[in-house]
Amino acid sequence: MSRVKNFLTELDDYELANFAKFKLLTYMKETQSEIKEYLAERNLTESYGIQN
Repeated sequence: MSRVKNFLTELDDYELANFAKFKLLTYMKETQSEIKEYLAERNLTESYGIQN
């Protein structure tokens, strides 16, 4: 498991949604893609304020 995914698994849905909303764009494109894939796995969508 990558370090990014390992970190993300420790967050609950609320924390993960806020992380994605406020920090996603601060990461490199490759990492952003990995984070977005994980968000899809957790079924977090725009209803949580997350934009792809």
